[in-house]
Amino acid sequence: MSAPRQTGAPRRGWVLLRHLIMTASNAVGDDFVGLAMRRSMLRAAGATVASTATVRGGTFFGRPWNLTIGERSLLNRSCFLDLGAPVVLEANVVVGHGTALCTTTHQLGPADFRCGPPTRGPIVLERGCWLGANVTVLPGVRVGPGAVVAAGAVVTKDVPANVVVAGVPARVVRRLDGDEVHSPDVDPASCDA
Repeated sequence: MSAPRQTGAPRRGWVLLRHLIMTASNAVGDDFVGLAMRRSMLRAAGATVASTATVRGGTFFGRPWNLTIGERSLLNRSCFLDLGAPVVLEANVVVGHGTALCTTTHQLGPADFRCGPPTRGPIVLERGCWLGANVTVLPGVRVGPGAVVAAGAVVTKDVPANVVVAGVPARVVRRLDGDEVHSPDVDPASCDA
């Protein structure tokens, strides 16, 4: 008999825990109490979530122990995080609703079964970046500090700092400078992407 596969992640009871987190996460509101409960549930499942982070309801978390959310960051409603590899949202990151952060893809398989073995890569959203609604970020991508990803973009490669990217696949459409700074006191939790 072979030894069980080790992944470094907690296995016992994971199916039940994930079900409870997903159900409870969608059942609680986005008021102060609901947001605090959601942070606590994610922490109980192994995620690292800053006390000032905002995680709104309806999001799928595949493996919460691979998630880190920094101070004053916002993960909006109805996102998808497979978390097959680490996902890091540094401080002051805003992720728009319906965004997919996909850390897992597949190699090309043979003709009779094209979806081959999985490959994984971490995603890092650096300090102050903003992803609009319905963005897709693919495995191994780093979005630079202060970058903006336009709604609906598909990010297939690293995004430099302080640029706007848009399209499928996403490409740089504008460079940002200090003129875009409006207020250093904006609370990311007030953003609805």
